[in-house]
Amino acid sequence: MLSRKRDTFIRIDGDNFKQRITMPLDSLTVDIKTCPRCGKSFTGESVFCISCGTRLVTVPSEQNAMNVTSQGIQDQADRFYKEGLSLSELRQYSEAIATYDKAIALNSNNNYEVWNARADALYNLGRYTDAAFSLEKAIAIKPDYAEAWKNLAHTQNKLGLHEESKTSSGKAIAINPNYPDAWVAFGSALHYLGQSDDAITAFDKAVALKPDYDAIVWGLRAMTLHSLGRNTEALESYDKLIAINPNHNIVWANRGSILNSLGRYTEALESYEKSIAIDPNLAEPWVGRGNVFMNLSQYPEALTSLDKAIAINPDLAM
Repeated sequence: MLSRKRDTFIRIDGDNFKQRITMPLDSLTVDIKTCPRCGKSFTGESVFCISCGTRLVTVPSEQNAMNVTSQGIQDQADRFYKEGLSLSELRQYSEAIATYDKAIALNSNNNYEVWNARADALYNLGRYTDAAFSLEKAIAIKPDYAEAWKNLAHTQNKLGLHEESKTSSGKAIAINPNYPDAWVAFGSALHYLGQSDDAITAFDKAVALKPDYDAIVWGLRAMTLHSLGRNTEALESYDKLIAINPNHNIVWANRGSILNSLGRYTEALESYEKSIAIDPNLAEPWVGRGNVFMNLSQYPEALTSLDKAIAINPDLAM
């Protein structure tokens, strides 16, 4: 029998690569032209050096790996990096990773930004262990890279490594105390570690630094306040989040749960109806709706909602 006490609160998420990347340079070669005067390298249809106007000399592709200048190699790596960024913007993450790997194969020692971008693509594919490995590579090259430390913290939270995430986000904050994203990562780690008061302080710091911060910080703040029993404040955070993104069904459902706990049943029903209208195939809002009807002693309506929840997720009947 489905219990009326079932918690309908839904968590909001604030998302084995050990092999060496090996790629022979000759697999990446193209016809490269060099300037005999200033030594700069070019690809494509260029005929004259854009810097000094000297006619370029073509280096045959089979000689590129041995003959191109170090600047030419870096230029090619930069092109692969920018291509990878473009692919990531299109959410073609697998293709982006392959392109970043080409950049790394050309120059693995200095491309800390490529390792960071590669990690972002991996994170978006849910490959969190691989992403952490790439971020550690970026940090090894540039230890004061605050963005990589922040990204590592978020990735470690995804892996359940919350103490490590707290340390990594603390590193980012030490490098740049005015980095709002780092404060969000720090607050997330504290939230998962049960250090809720400190988490709220971190989230408030992020919002103070960036008042128009995106919705996720308000969701994390609301969840943390709810865990402290500070439901009126949690409700305010959910209202802030909804003002930014009114189409988030989980937020409406969580808002309904808080209103139900505050005895504001009519408003709770309205929130659950909003959630169901956005996604009718999520069971938890139907459970919450049923609980509100039971609190109102409207048992036929409660049964209808709970039956709907069980139809979506039969495990709820156990």
